[in-house]
Amino acid sequence: ISNPSDIRYGLYSGGSGRFINNGTVFEENYQVYWCACEHNIDMWFALSTAVSLGFTQFTERCDLVKNSIVNKLWSATDNRLYTGINEFGIDKTKYLDTSSWGGLFLLASGELEKGKACEVFLETYRFSTIEASGYTPNLEQNRTKGIWVEGSSGAALYYRALGKYVNNLNIIAKMRALLTPYGYRDSLIDPNDKTLTLWEQSCNTAWVLLAYKPNGFMSVN
Repeated sequence: ISNPSDIRYGLYSGGSGRFINNGTVFEENYQVYWCACEHNIDMWFALSTAVSLGFTQFTERCDLVKNSIVNKLWSATDNRLYTGINEFGIDKTKYLDTSSWGGLFLLASGELEKGKACEVFLETYRFSTIEASGYTPNLEQNRTKGIWVEGSSGAALYYRALGKYVNNLNIIAKMRALLTPYGYRDSLIDPNDKTLTLWEQSCNTAWVLLAYKPNGFMSVN
């Protein structure tokens, strides 16, 4: 978003295009208004990686995205990043990624005090089922809670970034029961709920591996 008078200035929106008429027509020119904190964290890591590889023409854009996330979405009251900005203003929905990935972004971008502070709100997502322990994806009412392996691994990676290796390994170990011969699945209290899935997923499995051995992923070694 390049208009300085726009509240979303400096952030990337959700893109363009949408399906209408019950999915039968694609409206190609429709511009998505919302800007997701999660997506902009991804963008910052992409831009900062490009700069580190010598593509210095992205330095200004990288700094703008970082400052826009911090200045527009950081909540000093909750010690977390908000979910994003939509047509109604700041989206304060409580989703795990903005605390786990949010903390990783803040630590990697030099906002160390804010990055460390994310741990407090992150721990409100702690959850257990009869099978295992981990983190639930959201704290919203009327949403069935469960263990989200991908998101829990993001939390594990955050603790590794803090240098808390025992926390990192404990989170991974306590999800061991969710590992099948085909990869990791999530765990739900209500199997009919559609918030998480009960089948094995490549993203779950990949994230566990990244949390255990990041090798520089999201600036964590």
